[in-house]
Order: sequence, then structure tokens, then C-alpha cells
Amino acid sequence: YAQRIQSLITGASPLNPIYGICDPNLISPYYLEDLLRTIFTFLGLDVISFFWQWRLLFPLCLAGLLTWLARECLPRWRRIWSGMLWLSSAVATWALLYNLYDLAVEYPPLQGWLNRIPTNIEYLLSLLLAITYARFLKTPSCWRGAALALVGAVTVYLRFYTAIPWALAIGLSLPYLVFRRHVSARVALVTLTTAVALLTPLLSITYYNNGYEIYHQNRLI
Repeated sequence: YAQRIQSLITGASPLNPIYGICDPNLISPYYLEDLLRTIFTFLGLDVISFFWQWRLLFPLCLAGLLTWLARECLPRWRRIWSGMLWLSSAVATWALLYNLYDLAVEYPPLQGWLNRIPTNIEYLLSLLLAITYARFLKTPSCWRGAALALVGAVTVYLRFYTAIPWALAIGLSLPYLVFRRHVSARVALVTLTTAVALLTPLLSITYYNNGYEIYHQNRLI
């Protein structure tokens, strides 16, 4: 991944940042790598330094999002106990996540998926999706529906396979919520319309690339 997100060397391309052999007509579908490469090139950042900085920042971001999720899901009291409950729940979940990984996942070892940079952003995206969905369920509105669609679209672009279970869960629950009148048809329509509008560029790029045989070969490789 360090090679794939570094600034492009002479002769390389976004579709093949190593040695550049590819069809120049294709549009790069590697949105996470392309985004990070653009940021590093614009700011002049060093990839190796980013890896070490992200290794320190990721657990902090994870803890922060877990605290936010606990604040959205757990009851609120006008006492100090509310803050203590949110923090203790977040700390317990944070520790449990790292320990369960070692107990439940055999490959790759040493928390390989959890510490894989930069794709471990999928954990943060999942938490952000959970937070926006919890807020949407608490107070369904057009703005919160649009925010849910936005976070979902970002997850699809950056970590497609992470978005699949969330798309199934939200997509199957939304008609039920409308049927139970917890969510109005107007809010559901705004949410779906926003999601379709945000994902239209992705679908267009995929449709365009499918016209080239080398695109299918690269996907197989």
C-alpha cells in the first residue's frame, strides 16, 4: 500500500503506480489510494511518516468514535454518571475489539486487518455509519437522511466491501420503518435520492471501464 499511495514516479499511473503498464483510457477505480496520493502530493507529505503517524492516530480516532456512538445509544442523565457511562463503555469496547481480534481471527496474525494501513479506515467508516444511522433512527429528518446517505456513499467509494452489509441492513430496514410510520415517505425519498445522486459517478465510471477487457483482467489479478 505504501507503493500504491506514494506520489507517482515517472512512467507510473494511478491504475498501476508501480511501473505504469495499463490502458490509459481506463479511469482509476482505486478511490482511497487516489485520494491519499493526491493529498500527499499536494501537501508534500512522506508516505512512511504518514504510516507511523496513522498507527498512533488510528486507535485515538477509534476511541473517539466509540465514545460518540456510546453517547448516541446509551441513556442520558443530567449527572456526571452519563459521561462516565459513555467513556467506560467506549474504553471497554475499544479493549474488547483488540482482544477479540486476537481470539477470533487466525489470519493475518498480530491484528493484521485491524492495523493494516490505510484500509483499516473501514473500521472508522463503519462506526461513523453506525452513528449517523443511530441519529437518523432517533430523529428521522431529511438532513439526517442526507447525512446517512453521504456517509454511506463515502464508504462505498473508499471501502466497497465494508458498505455491503450496511447497505443490506439499512436498505431492508428503511421500508419497514416507513411502513411502521417511524420514518415518513418524504424523508425516505430524500435519503434514497441523495444516495443515488452520490453514487451515480461511481456507477458511470464502472460502466465505462467495463467496456475494456483489461479492466476485467486487472480485477481478476
